[in-house]
Amino acid sequence: MLLPLMLGLLARAWLPRSALRLQPMMGAIATVALIVLVFFTFILNLPQIIALFGTGAILAATLLVAGAFAIGFLVGDDRGVMGLGTAQRNIAAATIVATQSIDELGTLSMVVVTALIGMAVLFPIARHLEKNAEARVWDLYDSKLTGRG
Repeated sequence: MLLPLMLGLLARAWLPRSALRLQPMMGAIATVALIVLVFFTFILNLPQIIALFGTGAILAATLLVAGAFAIGFLVGDDRGVMGLGTAQRNIAAATIVATQSIDELGTLSMVVVTALIGMAVLFPIARHLEKNAEARVWDLYDSKLTGRG
């Protein structure tokens, strides 16, 4: 994780124009790599993931994501951003810790399950917040035009 971060920071400092031009492509590559990692980790750990059903682990992961969103939403200035930022788990870091530091198969399975639950819970919330933000912008624009704001 640190090597790509360090290379990106050095590129931005020494070659800012090139870094800016490459940033969208590198972001897309990172996103695809993360999706491939989660997909194959899910497939390879499917028996352990299936074993999680009925244990309460999936409920715990759902409560973790929902609770983290609620806490961030309630205490933040920009509620939506803080809620989503608080609830979004660092899948890459958790995967590294689960594979390198913890010698138990169920740990990686739980990371994958929590990541998938996070996506399932947070994507609809983000879409809802985006729609509401767009509506507020248009309401503000309309009130400026009509002189009611």
